[in-house]
Amino acid sequence: MKKQEAPKEPFFEEAARIAFDLIEHEIDLGFKSFVKGTLQWFVDFANMDLDTIKLGDKAKLLVESEEYLSPLKEISGKPLLSKKALGIAWPFEIPDKESAEYWALLLHLQKVVREHLQSFLPSGTLIIAHHYERMDVKVTCGPKQPFRITFFPITETQDGYIRFKILRLLEGFPCHAIRKCPGCEKFFFNPTRREKTFCSPKCMWKVIAGKRRKELKEKHPQKYKAYLKKQREIMSRKYEEKRKAELGPNVKVRRRKEG
Repeated sequence: MKKQEAPKEPFFEEAARIAFDLIEHEIDLGFKSFVKGTLQWFVDFANMDLDTIKLGDKAKLLVESEEYLSPLKEISGKPLLSKKALGIAWPFEIPDKESAEYWALLLHLQKVVREHLQSFLPSGTLIIAHHYERMDVKVTCGPKQPFRITFFPITETQDGYIRFKILRLLEGFPCHAIRKCPGCEKFFFNPTRREKTFCSPKCMWKVIAGKRRKELKEKHPQKYKAYLKKQREIMSRKYEEKRKAELGPNVKVRRRKEG
């Protein structure tokens, strides 16, 4: 007896289902990209030298800090999330971005972010507990959007808000997602499953070369002296070529006398 085939899905229904799956996939990818970008911003913020920051970078930081370091974007236009309803004042009393008080606040928040990222560095099993008495939850869903839940913790301070935000962003990433590079001593974000010790190949080779130089100096002092002499010659030649390229081939470049 010939098996009866299951009725085929109508073409338009099948096309609509495939289109919906693709849209859902794109939304998911977009959300993951947003999370990665936000986490990378916090890592970059922790690594910034705010004492020597350039004017252009400072202006950019002032604009971005309002989005990443405060909940103003989340609570704007929502009457239920008012100062009276939340029972906390700090989201509504953040100093003006152009003021000295706001810059002092950024310096403090950078310290908070650095300490929080430091707590994720490898030191055995990681357990971080935070207790929040109240929390606002926003649920969004639509014909072309899956359920998305946004948590807004009712924290007593801005420090607590930032710590909670980073914890939420890290959900789903490997335990080695936040690391500190031994080459440049800066934090870096690694969203991949493969563990990384260094933030870049440049830092890796810097550390390896430093270990080799140290070993050469301790075990073979004469070879180390010859190595230093060769390095000085290379640097001197490069400097001479650079100056001639800038000032002309006939310029005389004085070499520093060896001590």
